[in-house]
Amino acid sequence: MEMQIVPAPGWARLANELLREKGTAILLGAADSGKSTLARYLLESLLRKSASVCLVDCDVGQSVLGLPGTITSAVFKHPSDLSRFRPQGIFFVGSDNPAKSMGGMIEGAARMAALCKKKKADITLVDTTGLISGWAGKALKTGKVRRLKPRHIMAIERKGELEQILSAMKALPPEDGKGVRVHRLRPSEHAHNTGRLRRASYREKKFRDYFSGATVIKFPFEKVRFFRKGRALDIKAALEPDGEVKPGCLAGLGWGEEETLGLGIFEGVDPSGVVIMTPVSLARARRVDRISFGEIMAGDFLAARKK
Repeated sequence: MEMQIVPAPGWARLANELLREKGTAILLGAADSGKSTLARYLLESLLRKSASVCLVDCDVGQSVLGLPGTITSAVFKHPSDLSRFRPQGIFFVGSDNPAKSMGGMIEGAARMAALCKKKKADITLVDTTGLISGWAGKALKTGKVRRLKPRHIMAIERKGELEQILSAMKALPPEDGKGVRVHRLRPSEHAHNTGRLRRASYREKKFRDYFSGATVIKFPFEKVRFFRKGRALDIKAALEPDGEVKPGCLAGLGWGEEETLGLGIFEGVDPSGVVIMTPVSLARARRVDRISFGEIMAGDFLAARKK
């Protein structure tokens, strides 16, 4: 999290406005527009001004706070908390393509924002994906605004590319009834195109770091319910050669209806249960009663890990 951020024009004023009119603030912008950089700047600036801030990271492709395929949240109350930049809440989406899992994306953002409210954060910053074009971009972003009812929308755009989304949001009132404040911002001059190879390298490192201390744990069939894309799964049928679940896929390890305790990589089955590689401790793993299988395959990560 330690990095030197050069603020773009208007960023300092925006931080002061968020401090004055607290609530939920959603960041919108195309890929490589600098959303995450602005989120980090606002997080650090607001913490220096003694505000408590909850960050909700919805970027399932290039997550800063969590892993690809997840929506995560964490509350920060003091600048020193930034040294522990890791998720406190996890919602497992299972896909890194927001257009293929819009229902899960909206639900996950709402649940993580609810955790922020439960922990009484002054300000909730919601960083979103770069999907803004076409029907999917409009539906995803307006769906999030309807569920989260933000006080602020921070729109980073170069040439009006967010206009169709912002126009659709004009009639959506926030929870407090004061009206949504739209802050139009230009991308920072330091924003740049990350590139496919750098994105892939970043994702691989995130997985490698997360699973560095992982062990293999077996989850008995009779103690766990199985899901994929939000649907209950007949795990034995799903493991047939043409089934939906393949060895190497990412999995969310859950407890109860909402809490995700951590992530794992599905390795296979034996006659009595499902075998998962995970950094979740054995004590916490005993609480797992729900496993959700995702679309993200960890084959490349596993190959890199064994080298």
